[in-house]
Amino acid sequence: MNYQKYIIRSAEIIYWKMPFRRCFTLIEVLISFMIIVMCILPLLYPHSFILREQSSFLQKIDQDHTVNLLYGKILERLYTKEISFGELTRGQEFGITDDFIRSVGGTPDSRLKGKYFFTVEKSKSNEEKTETAFLIRLTFVFYDRDNPDNKGKTFTYPYKIFVFHTSVNQPETEPNEEGEEEIAS
Repeated sequence: MNYQKYIIRSAEIIYWKMPFRRCFTLIEVLISFMIIVMCILPLLYPHSFILREQSSFLQKIDQDHTVNLLYGKILERLYTKEISFGELTRGQEFGITDDFIRSVGGTPDSRLKGKYFFTVEKSKSNEEKTETAFLIRLTFVFYDRDNPDNKGKTFTYPYKIFVFHTSVNQPETEPNEEGEEEIAS
């Protein structure tokens, strides 16, 4: 029994010797929470930046893939003569629709609108002017669909195409002395 009194007494002594502790105020808790958040934000920012850049990079790769598919389809249309030679030399612009992108197996980007056009860079013909070689630039341009002034991001994809055109001309004729026409040699 003497032992129990000693424990109680020692507890009372410890209890009375402990200093008085005051509680934290709300402002102190909020400030400490803000300091912790300010320390964590720099640790999280690089990861969010990397995710944004990775997303934009993947969209750019997807756009490049779609343009390459469109280029292949246009080359195919040139080989099968679905695009006339006049359309190549006039510099006419052609719109790229979402259906056209889907037809080549690409995924249309809802934010971008596109067009393509041909421009003749160089041409050279033989002496008889029956065969002409053309260096034609095929340019794809994609721009922001919501910005009609094209002041946003513009993606330009130039390709060069070599076209060999043979024109079928009627041979020139000259009248002879008897009034019949002869083929000039």
